[in-house]
Amino acid sequence: MSDAASTTPLLVADQVSREFPLSRGLLAGQRRSVSVLRRVDLTIYSGEAVGLVGESGSGKTTLSRLLLRLDQPTAGDVRFEGARLAEIAGEPLKNFHRAVQPVFQDPFAALNPRMRVGRIVSEPLRANGDYSRAQLDERVGLALERVGLRAVDAARYAQEFSGGQRQRIAIARALVSSPRLIVLDEPVASQDVSIRAQILNLLKELQQEHGMAYLYISHDLATVRFLCDRVYVLYQGEIVEHAPVARLFENPRHPYTRNLLSAWLPADPLRARAQTVDAVRVSDTLPSGAGCAFAPRCPHVTERCRSERPDLIPNHGSEVACHRADEIAL
Repeated sequence: MSDAASTTPLLVADQVSREFPLSRGLLAGQRRSVSVLRRVDLTIYSGEAVGLVGESGSGKTTLSRLLLRLDQPTAGDVRFEGARLAEIAGEPLKNFHRAVQPVFQDPFAALNPRMRVGRIVSEPLRANGDYSRAQLDERVGLALERVGLRAVDAARYAQEFSGGQRQRIAIARALVSSPRLIVLDEPVASQDVSIRAQILNLLKELQQEHGMAYLYISHDLATVRFLCDRVYVLYQGEIVEHAPVARLFENPRHPYTRNLLSAWLPADPLRARAQTVDAVRVSDTLPSGAGCAFAPRCPHVTERCRSERPDLIPNHGSEVACHRADEIAL
């Protein structure tokens, strides 16, 4: 954790849910919806790096969009420094967009290849502030130098850079407004191993230097372990485990977390293969609100698991949503 980390909540998701209407095919005309997030609680403190992990389709990107105010929750609240995002407008909204910046997975899709780098990096300042040309040039040059590029690179086009360099440009764009929080959605997934290591080291150095917080969204558990202080595990729209990073990797309490870790780096490949459960999507096998979402895939399932949804409760230094967490640990 950065030395600047504090006990003051910076951003809080409080019982956040998100549903999307189903309006096509056989269900057209019927008022049905699919639940993508259900009662998610997540807190990020100033200066810390928080990981959000889960397989594809678990709701990670949907949650990140709510936290960035690119979408609105169906229920629950997102608060930044105590203010409800749904209620802010005008100058407070501009302040929020300066303070919370995204970095996305694919730098080729995120950056206009025919736009000059200086224009790209200065976008958060142009959108949320009133700066002179000289001020923009100065801040863009500093941001580029912070990520290992040169100030003169501002005059070049994005298409002239490699994938790793483009991701550095994307990070510079996030840094230019001196944010309090950067939301990183799979920022190294499209990079090769050497570039991935460079970007991760850069992120760690920038956090130590500037004290901003990170929400680091990834399915790559090795990068999460390297960068993060705490980790939330998301499964089919619900937080099933939350723990400090060392505790999560050394003593996972939820069967789904154990499954993720066994698939990542098994100590005994044959044994891990036998314990790994079916990865088929089963989001519609349980009625809404009934039972544990992981029950159809869990090797430890009981009738209680199928009928009673577990709450996320403290468990040996973690928070776990599992009726049998203690039994499974033994």
